[in-house]
Amino acid sequence: MRRHLAEQWQCLLGAALAVLAGWQLADRPFLHNADHALSELYFELTPTSRDFDSVIVGIDTASLRADPDWPWPRDRYAKVLRELEAAGAARVAFDIDFSTRRENDDEFRDAIREAGIPVYLASFRQPYENMPEVVAEVRPHAALAEHARVVSTTFPVDADGVVRAMSAYEPFSDGPVPNLALALEGHAPFSGLRGVDFAQDLDALPVIPFTDVLAGHVPASVFAGRTVFVGATAPELGDAFALPLLGLRSGVALNALAYETLRRDAEKSVAPDVMMLLLIAVAAAAALQPVSQVGIRAYAALGLFVFTTIFLLGLAYQAWADTLLPTAPALLIQAFCTALMLCVAADRYAAQLFRSRMEKRGQAAVLEAMMKGNHDGILLASRSGRIERCNERAAELLGTTDVLRQDALLKDAAPALCTLSADEPPRLLELKHTDGDRRHVEASIIDVEIPLGRSRYERRRVLRHVTVYTLHDMTAQKQAEDLERKAKDMHAEASAAKSTLISTMGHELRTPLNAVCGFSEMIADEAFGEHSSPEYAEFGRLIRSSGNQLLGVVNDMLLAGRLQTSGLEPKAQRFTFGEAASAALDRARDRQAWTDPDIVIRGEAEALDAEYDLIVTLLYHLIDNASKFGGGSGTVTITAERAEALRIRVEDEGPGLAGADPEKLTQLFEQGDGSKSRSYEGCGLGLFLVERIALLHGGTLVLRDREGGGCAAEVSLASAEAVTAPPALVA
Repeated sequence: MRRHLAEQWQCLLGAALAVLAGWQLADRPFLHNADHALSELYFELTPTSRDFDSVIVGIDTASLRADPDWPWPRDRYAKVLRELEAAGAARVAFDIDFSTRRENDDEFRDAIREAGIPVYLASFRQPYENMPEVVAEVRPHAALAEHARVVSTTFPVDADGVVRAMSAYEPFSDGPVPNLALALEGHAPFSGLRGVDFAQDLDALPVIPFTDVLAGHVPASVFAGRTVFVGATAPELGDAFALPLLGLRSGVALNALAYETLRRDAEKSVAPDVMMLLLIAVAAAAALQPVSQVGIRAYAALGLFVFTTIFLLGLAYQAWADTLLPTAPALLIQAFCTALMLCVAADRYAAQLFRSRMEKRGQAAVLEAMMKGNHDGILLASRSGRIERCNERAAELLGTTDVLRQDALLKDAAPALCTLSADEPPRLLELKHTDGDRRHVEASIIDVEIPLGRSRYERRRVLRHVTVYTLHDMTAQKQAEDLERKAKDMHAEASAAKSTLISTMGHELRTPLNAVCGFSEMIADEAFGEHSSPEYAEFGRLIRSSGNQLLGVVNDMLLAGRLQTSGLEPKAQRFTFGEAASAALDRARDRQAWTDPDIVIRGEAEALDAEYDLIVTLLYHLIDNASKFGGGSGTVTITAERAEALRIRVEDEGPGLAGADPEKLTQLFEQGDGSKSRSYEGCGLGLFLVERIALLHGGTLVLRDREGGGCAAEVSLASAEAVTAPPALVA
């Protein structure tokens, strides 16, 4: 009796301590995260709402692709506003930054002023980058805000970066600004924060591309009598928030969810702390019942009942009472107390059993760890040839599960091991696996004598003999050797195939390009008479210029293929450096992307014995690169001088190498800026051709930054005569 009373007092004291601990831990981040996870689960279990009064006009990726001049002129928004008003929209909210003046502002201002429906413009507060303590206030400029309703689209972000709630007003320097959802719904102001209802099927919310509305392709019934949100939905615009259940969603979608939440009076308030304390007390009292008094089954049933009740209570409050009830502290306290009580009961029930089997289990655990934790296969067999112990690794290497049976005979389960002898060194065996593959296994054998004293199976003192087989997998090493050999063969085949493809496609493209260039020249020169419009001659010149540029790329690809396969023997021709530089300069000036820098040529009289066309190609690509990166306001200096070898140097005043690896820049199709948004043209052939032509003439290419800014490309030719072509370099 006294023992039972003492246990009850202990339970009451434990419940009080549990309530105190839950109260102290309630504000911990991990409990907040647990409550957030439960809230998301409650949203998943709540019936999903698809009753939307909103329509989103999204600035999506397709809209940006159709009109890439972002930020757009304001006349686009003016036209969309008029289209929406004509379609019968009840009101229009723009979740777009209109803080700066842009072209066509007057047209958008007039559209807002003349609109017969309310127009809302967004303002928001955000911290400066790398300065979180400084908050910027972004508002629509006065010309637009004069005729619209300015609202806030700022949402509080939790510590984990997720938006879960909204505020009625956002404090700005000149006073509070109402939240967009609150202003649209005309909802009564509230203090503090209110949780957004995420039990809404956001995929059912109509999202119309901006370009479709702009073109008038959307039926008026889509917008009739509805609230229209206009904002960015394209991921590349970066206006995204992390939302529970929904993941990353656009800010305009978040505003629509907040509006629909207030429209249906489904905003979530937070339950008072007394409710959380009451749940903690109930959970602790149920979990701290003495297991020895109620029995393990009744205790488990009671704990499950209380746990389920608290969980369903949180679900009911959130789904139907629109109240966020923090149930994580109570559930955590119950789980902890339940685990504690079960551990105490288990310790009491199992203490005697543990003591009696401690030594035996310890020895078995050590042996089991050695068998399972070993990467090699281990098999133990008795003198009679029966398998006594075998780990799964050995069964895997031998390709059979029969060895796992302790009564199996070794000669039947693993006949390959019976050929081994303890006197010989480890032997490499080739074993067939169950999936048909071959395994290379290094097998070794050792005989062990185990003295036994008193055994219930052996009545006399004997030496027990055990044979230990160790299996080491050598398959990976063998496969690595085979793969290395195959990789070398495949690399050589791929290199040859790439060169063949470049050569074949270059020949196929050059034939129609010659026709394009020829006929465009006839059009430009008005070979068959004067055109009815002078623009046609200009179009002909543009086609000819583009065709010649493309033909040059094709010729460069053919030359690259020949240089890769050593299919080119240079021919020695006598010419001056000035002649080659002038020809290369004329070819560069014919490009549409020519920036027309100042050109300075030094050493024109230097004589060269090399292949003229190759040297012109070399100079053309160096001059083209210098013009491209130096710009039209710079100077390109082309110098030829002879010391021990002829040196050709092209210098520009551009950004230089900008940290790029010179060796990487000379690889085939490699570019200094390979991104899709790069500022310079090119396909990565120029420096590759320059280096290969230099190598073909016994020279080298060196790229470096100039003092004072810019890049210097220097080609040195070893001798005046062309040398034998170097071996092919695998790309």
